Amino acid sequence: MIMRLSGEERRGHEIRELLAELAFSLDVEGLN
Repeated sequence: MIMRLSGEERRGHEIRELLAELAFSLDVEGLN
């Protein structure tokens, strides 16, 4: 089965990844 993400789904996925990276860097800064 070929899975294709629509533009909207792909954009939502990218946003979630960016938010995850942002939360991770904030956590790292908070620990220092």
